[in-house]
Amino acid sequence: EENRMSSSCKKPHVVVLMMAVLAAAVGFSGNYTMSVRQKVISKNKDCFDLCGVLLCSKDFPEVQKNTTFGLPGWKRNASRAIILMNNTRVFGQTGNNIREFFHAFDMAFDNEAELVLHDNGFPVNHTLSQLYSQVDLQFLETELGVTMFDGSRKYAENTTVKTSTLFYYKTNLTEEQQLTHRHYILQKLYRYLANQIELSDNGELEKRFCIARQRYGNQRQHVVVHSRNHYYPCVGRKIEGNKTAAVSMPPELILGLMAQHNMTDSRILMIHDGTENAQNTSIKLAGNALVGPHFEMIPHSGGNPFSDMMLAILSDLFIGNPSSTFAWYIAQVRFALGLGVGTHLFYKKEEDGTWVDSCHGEACLYRKYCHTYGR
Repeated sequence: EENRMSSSCKKPHVVVLMMAVLAAAVGFSGNYTMSVRQKVISKNKDCFDLCGVLLCSKDFPEVQKNTTFGLPGWKRNASRAIILMNNTRVFGQTGNNIREFFHAFDMAFDNEAELVLHDNGFPVNHTLSQLYSQVDLQFLETELGVTMFDGSRKYAENTTVKTSTLFYYKTNLTEEQQLTHRHYILQKLYRYLANQIELSDNGELEKRFCIARQRYGNQRQHVVVHSRNHYYPCVGRKIEGNKTAAVSMPPELILGLMAQHNMTDSRILMIHDGTENAQNTSIKLAGNALVGPHFEMIPHSGGNPFSDMMLAILSDLFIGNPSSTFAWYIAQVRFALGLGVGTHLFYKKEEDGTWVDSCHGEACLYRKYCHTYGR
């Protein structure tokens, strides 16, 4: 997992006393070595710097060849169109919205149609500009395969779609086809974002996306925990997940997963939705004898969560709630950018007290669970 890092990266901290205490205090399985991700300057065109982390295409999962903008066999019939409704009220928040954007591609594929976006509507002036800076329209057309709306153009068949319809949409694409497409889209978008940050003259973009990582995650290995106060039983039934742990993030879960990755001396940073549940979780973690000295609750971003999201995407270890589309998206990006090791969204507690993944690998993110989650 660490072959994506420069040899100049620091070796993991080793704290013998803490390891001994953890071995007795929590159950863990597996043994992984993690090292803090640091900024590396490179002129290699196959690599790019994202908020101080060097990412290289050689470390990304390979995108299937002979695809149409990442979708194997997408027949973009010029007489058919899936048109996203202009200036519609978006359904849900960030995690939901990016899923709706993904599902729009799925719908266009299933209907052998072009995907048509309005330059002043969803997702161009909303989700895409929030997550990846102001996205160039030509980039959307030439790199992602969308078509910008032209009022003078007529289609023999067209369907205008609301975001709520997209969120619940179920595709005919296979898990592997979806996974390949998401790799393609996310690698393109984050390379684009990194380039925009680099070209920004006043540093405003870097501050917007990177400030949390610069402030909390640059100098030391860190775990990011995402607190969310809901849990959908349909997800838990399919993956044998632990509802209590997903909602409350108990110290034993975090310590157990940290021990798996030899990260017992790492910072523990919590991003959250600002709810009472998040406050209660923070109090429990801060008051724990083993977690407390390493724990910090990141101030709620007040409607601008994109820096928190980047902190989690680039973290050394991420623990999220599988019923959160926000956490689900973070996991998708981590895998797409070659950062998948150390991503825990599905977990359960064995009878012997050991915490293990209840679903293994990236494919878990593309299975059908219930009417909203998976796929």
